[in-house]
Amino acid sequence: MTSSSTLKRRVINPDGNIGTFYNIYRDEVLDQSASIDKYEEIQSYKPVHCEFIDDSIEEFQNLLKWINIEGDLRVNILLKSELRTGVAALIDHQYKIDKYTRIMHYFCMYHERRILDNSTEAREHCKPIPNDLLATHIISAVSFGIDVVIVLQLPADDQTAERIDVALKKIQTQWKNSSDISHSIEDDVNILEKITLTKIYSNLIRITKMTSFIEICQFIDRNKQKINEYCPIEYTLQPIEWLYPDTVSSYPSYLPLDKIYIDKFEKHLIEILNSYKQISDLLEYYSNQILPDYLKELLVEMESEYRSLQVLYESGILRLTTLMMEIHSGQANVDEIDPALEHYDQTIFKAYIQIILKKLMLIIEEIQYVNSSQPEKLKYNQFSETEINQHVMEQMLECQIATEKQSDDEIFSNDQVLDNK
Repeated sequence: MTSSSTLKRRVINPDGNIGTFYNIYRDEVLDQSASIDKYEEIQSYKPVHCEFIDDSIEEFQNLLKWINIEGDLRVNILLKSELRTGVAALIDHQYKIDKYTRIMHYFCMYHERRILDNSTEAREHCKPIPNDLLATHIISAVSFGIDVVIVLQLPADDQTAERIDVALKKIQTQWKNSSDISHSIEDDVNILEKITLTKIYSNLIRITKMTSFIEICQFIDRNKQKINEYCPIEYTLQPIEWLYPDTVSSYPSYLPLDKIYIDKFEKHLIEILNSYKQISDLLEYYSNQILPDYLKELLVEMESEYRSLQVLYESGILRLTTLMMEIHSGQANVDEIDPALEHYDQTIFKAYIQIILKKLMLIIEEIQYVNSSQPEKLKYNQFSETEINQHVMEQMLECQIATEKQSDDEIFSNDQVLDNK
């Protein structure tokens, strides 16, 4: 793990511009800027990147990696829900993903705006650094373009799905070749209109409301050459000392994490997030159904247990977030990652998820029986509450007490986490 002076970051918050300050530990665009009044505009067109996947391939298990978001940023997105904006919101996709789900990714970079390469000259065109600055880096260049992830749900009919796949692959090929796709849309409009759901994630906020695949294709085709339609797609970051050499940073030098450790963190975080979301989605779905009172009461009990699960989840995430920041700052060693992922709070969380899922599945089974044949009450009460290990409950209480005592401000304050150089 070595320090890197210049870093690239995929844009998930488009509010940055050249001269905007950035906190790399939090991957946060700050609301302060150096107010650069002289910069360069250059054409930096890169070939269109357009990929197409279904759930049969491995990439479906890590969609943020598939759309080429940087590893350290991916881990931060998994740790911090507030970063799940733009294309990163894909991780919170709320609809069912199955054999009839397709995902297309269109990425094209068109031009770049950047500070003068000579930092001494650039310094003459910016205002003094604020005294209370919490930045580690400054955005020295912004690349503009279109970054769109399109999630499609096809009809649950194999023949129709195959015909739609043919049309989608044709569009993919033409996008890669920067060809006009209007004729393909016209030729295949009837089959493309059979797509049952279209969900858009993008750096262009206004197009995320579109609900038609044909509409989004027409927008991309129509605006490929319109510079005023582009939004930030990638930031180039320089350490704050690059522009302000006399500044004493509040933060140690940032150390990017090696791929092997990113993979470990990601695998663990994706696993627990998916399980956590599964319970949340099931509770939300069945709680909105019309059910007999006794089933409603069971779901209310499960919602109470889910809130206890939240305590475990948030406590564990907070601890892993702190460890990640300490590793990036050089205050902790990567050897601490494995013990952290095997820590009792993570083990208990996984075990408690399985217990809640088992109980929830029994309730769902009963709901299905009731909806189909109105039988007598099933055997939910045979699932003994004693199966929740007493040790688990004790540790949950410990986590809750610890969480109440330790606020986010304490975790992220410079004094406690990152001031020790």
